[in-house]
Amino acid sequence: MFSREDLLQLQRQGVTPEVARHQLERIQRGFPRIALDRPCTVGDGLLRLDAEGRQGCVDAFDRARDAGRISKFVPASGAATRMFHALLSAHGSGLELTTERLEALAEGASEERSGESSSEPALDPKDARLVSRFFRAIDQFPFSEELAEALAGNESADPRGVARLPQLVREGRGRWILETVLREPGLGFASLPKGLIPFHLYTDGPRTPFAEHVAESHELLGDGGAPIRLHFTVPPGFEERIRSHLEEATHEFLDSRFEIELSIQSPSTDTLAADPDGAPFRSSDGRLVFRPGGHGALLANLSALGGDLVLVKNIDNIARRAFRRRQHHYRKVLAGLVVQLEEHIARWRSALDEGDQLDARIGAIERAYSATFCRTIDPGVEDLEKRVRRLRGLLDRPIRVCGMVRNEGEPGGGPFWVRHPDGSLDIQIVELSQVDRSDSTQRDAVERATHFNPVDLAVSLRDGRREPYDLSRFVDEDTGIVASKSDGGRPLSALELPGLWNGSMAAWNTVFLEIPIETFTPVKTVLDLQRDPHRGSEA
Repeated sequence: MFSREDLLQLQRQGVTPEVARHQLERIQRGFPRIALDRPCTVGDGLLRLDAEGRQGCVDAFDRARDAGRISKFVPASGAATRMFHALLSAHGSGLELTTERLEALAEGASEERSGESSSEPALDPKDARLVSRFFRAIDQFPFSEELAEALAGNESADPRGVARLPQLVREGRGRWILETVLREPGLGFASLPKGLIPFHLYTDGPRTPFAEHVAESHELLGDGGAPIRLHFTVPPGFEERIRSHLEEATHEFLDSRFEIELSIQSPSTDTLAADPDGAPFRSSDGRLVFRPGGHGALLANLSALGGDLVLVKNIDNIARRAFRRRQHHYRKVLAGLVVQLEEHIARWRSALDEGDQLDARIGAIERAYSATFCRTIDPGVEDLEKRVRRLRGLLDRPIRVCGMVRNEGEPGGGPFWVRHPDGSLDIQIVELSQVDRSDSTQRDAVERATHFNPVDLAVSLRDGRREPYDLSRFVDEDTGIVASKSDGGRPLSALELPGLWNGSMAAWNTVFLEIPIETFTPVKTVLDLQRDPHRGSEA
C-alpha cells in the first residue's frame, strides 16, 4: 500500500504506517450514527441556577482565582477565509461590483462570469446580499480607517479618508475595494488568522480578538495576584507575529504579569485522505495528501498545557469591552461550578474510603453521582467490591461544565441525552452530521432541541492528587466524522477526529448549564461586526 517514498513522507509527518492504515480503514468503515434519546432541556440534563446558586459559584471562582488555579485556552488556529467568504466570491466573480448590479444579483438575477458562457449566476444571491450590505456599511467597520489609508496609498485614490469610502462604492470601485481588503499589498485579511483581524474600535484605535482576549483575561483574573495565564493555538507561520502582537497588547496592563503560551496543531494529528476506492488520495505529483483532523486534534494541545482549571472559548467569541462586562458573571459561574463539583467528588471519595456500612451508603452515592452528571449506572451489579471499583472509576475523570444557550437559529451542535449500545444513557454535545435524520425519532429529537453549544466551557484537568489527567483515555473513538471534500476538482474522503468538545470529552464528568444568549457573540462573517456586541466606538 505504501511505497518507500510514502514511508518517508509518513515519517516526516509524524504518522506511523499502522496509524495511516487504521485511518484508511476507518474511512472505509465509517462511524456509527449517534443514537439520540432526547434533547437536554432545563431540568432534564440541563441545569438552570437561580441568583443565589450563581453567587455561590462566583464565590468559588474567586477562591480558585486567588489560588492561581485558573487559566484560559483559546483555539485560534482558524484563518479568516470563511469570515470573508462572500467577499472572496464577489472578488473572484469577474464582475464590476456596482450597487445596482449587486442588488440585481441579490434578487436572483443571472449574470455570466467575465469571459465565460454559463447559465449559472456569477455570484450566489446570498453572497451578493452580504456584499451589498458590506458596501452599505463600508465606513462603519473597525478597519475602515485602515482601509481608507490603504486606498489613499494608491495614486488613483482620493485621499479624503473614511468619508470617501461610500463614494468609491457609488462610483463602481467595489472590486478595487475588495482587492484592497482581501489581498496584499492591501490589508491582506483573507490570508490572516482570524485573531489578527480588527474586531472592535476604541478611541485609541482598533483591537483584534487576540488583544481582546488579553483584556478579558485581565478583567476576569487580574484581581487575584497570580500570573494571568493564557494559551492560544495558532496557525503555523504566524507564531512570531502573533507573539509580538500579544506582547504589545499586555503593555496596557502593567499592573499584572502575563504568562502567554502559543502552540500549533501538530502535523501528526493531520489525517490521511482517501480516494473513492478507499486507496490513499494522492496529489498530482503522487504524494500522499493529509488534511487537518479538525478541532479534536487540539486535545493534545489542551493536554500539554498542564492546566488545572481552564476556561475554553473560541477566538472569535469575544465582545467589545462595554458589552462583555455583562458576560463576566457567567464565565465566573461556569468555573465556580466546576470547583463545587470537585468538592462533591472529594466528599464522595471520602465516603467510599470509610469502610464501615459502605453497603448502606454506596447506593446514595451512586444516585447522587448519576443525578449530578446525568449518567445512568447499571443497577444489575450487586457485588459491593465491583460497585465500589466502578464508582471510583467514574469519579476519577476530568470535569467539564459547558454553557448552553437558547437556540435562536445559530449553527452548531447541541446537548442531547445519548443512548449507547449497552443501553446506558449520558449527556453529550452532538453535531447534526452525527445523527441519522432520515430516522423520524432522531429527527424529532433534533427538532425538539431548545439549546445549542456556543463553545463556552470550564474544565478541571487534574485528579484528586492534583496530577494532570491523560486526556486521551477519555476519548470515544467512534465519534469521528468522514467528510466528503474535493481537491483540484477531484473527490476525496477526509477523516475528522472526535471533536474537542464532542467525542474527545465524551467520558468526562459533564454538566450542561444554561447561560444567556448575550454571552454568545461570535464573528462568523464580516457582517457580524455590525452587531451590537461589536459595533460602535468606546473609550
